[in-house]
Amino acid sequence: MKGGSMETAKLLKLFGAALSEPRVRWRRSSRYAEIIGVECGNDQWVIKLPSQGVFQHLPDAERSQAVEHINGVTEFFRDELARHDVPLPSVYGIYSVNVCPVHLVSDEGEDCMSFVQRCPERVRSVLPAIVGAISKLLVEGQRCVGIDARLSNFATRDGDLVVYIDIFPPLVLHEGKYWVHYPNPSDAAIVAAEVERKFTPLGVLRRLRFDLMAVDPDWEAPFAHSLDRLPDSLRCFVRSALESLPDSRVLSLDARQRLALLEGTTDVDTLRELAIRLIPYPAGAIRQRIMEAVFDNTSQAAAADAKTREERLQKFLELMRPFL
Repeated sequence: MKGGSMETAKLLKLFGAALSEPRVRWRRSSRYAEIIGVECGNDQWVIKLPSQGVFQHLPDAERSQAVEHINGVTEFFRDELARHDVPLPSVYGIYSVNVCPVHLVSDEGEDCMSFVQRCPERVRSVLPAIVGAISKLLVEGQRCVGIDARLSNFATRDGDLVVYIDIFPPLVLHEGKYWVHYPNPSDAAIVAAEVERKFTPLGVLRRLRFDLMAVDPDWEAPFAHSLDRLPDSLRCFVRSALESLPDSRVLSLDARQRLALLEGTTDVDTLRELAIRLIPYPAGAIRQRIMEAVFDNTSQAAAADAKTREERLQKFLELMRPFL
């Protein structure tokens, strides 16, 4: 789990070789990091470069302090996940290189979103594996340790066992402060809302359900079955809570009532859940493209295009009008 699971010098040597030799397998970007898959001899590794733009614009002294601090918080989050039996990569080293955070991670297979899109019949094994992997955290880590249960944040080799592969940004209560994004929001109301979304069982599982149904609305049934991996009392609570949410009745409303429901909330998950019910397209490229826009325009995180959240919510409403 820690860099100490191998000699630090060996890890750093592998890391240096990975950067200097042209054996890059793939590259991709996420909201928070540049990610590179590399080969070193017979081993495969993933190098993550979190939030590089944030650090590169800081003065040297402030930058060094910021990198040291966020690396410490990230290590604490990693260790808290492990303490709650969330399966993690066999190696997850966190370093400072050129005064920027760098993660060196053992390659644990294909991310679960890619896996179930390639093998959709395996969603019925992947989902129980994910819920089982985080069940102890959901029970014991409430409001202290969070998790972002997107399918792409887990990896699998066979569809039966999963590993949580994305621990940045850290989602954890550390020295009395909640970390929910990076950079962390300064607005206490946003932080409180993100704690509800990412540090509570219902919030975490709503996020997973959205991720599934954004791809294929028919995956709601496998999601419901996956809740059997939860302890009885928590499973009953989650099922009852999901049935009481606004999206459970939106299809019975007329267009005017649907619009009023959309305009009457700014809650991230409620808006997304209403969208997955109202957008009629089945699994495929059209649904994927629309749902990506839904995700971006409802997010609390700072937007790359510098639009305010109010502007993005207005764009979301415009996106949804044809589906009312």
